[in-house]
Amino acid sequence: MLAQAIGRWGNFINQELYGAPTTLPWGLEIDAAYRILGYTDPALRFHPLFLYESLGNILICLGLFYLARRYSQWLKDGDLFIIYLIAYPILRFSLDFLRLDNNQVLGLNTNQVILLVVAIASAFWLAHRHRRVRRHELKAM
Repeated sequence: MLAQAIGRWGNFINQELYGAPTTLPWGLEIDAAYRILGYTDPALRFHPLFLYESLGNILICLGLFYLARRYSQWLKDGDLFIIYLIAYPILRFSLDFLRLDNNQVLGLNTNQVILLVVAIASAFWLAHRHRRVRRHELKAM
């Protein structure tokens, strides 16, 4: 997650991961050559999605470190990866509402549908790994 947070800053350098126009003080100026068609007004500023994702990745990284330390007895091998497969898609799903380069159908784009499926499947996977074994299941073992 930390490497992903650092890697997102390459999007800033390339001016390639920005969101919808904004009037927020931290909005980015994007060179005309890198803008998506239809956004030609030179005064427009855009949401810095790379920054939002970078900060979100750092928070997820800190959360994973916390879980690893606090719940080390409860976690099984691979649980932190599964938690990552829940947390990161939720972050990206949320940020994709601000993206300009995605075609939306019924308010969601293809990326969001895939991210939602991954997050839900991973949550079920984690829950299944930690479900309590019932007595009748113990007898079958």
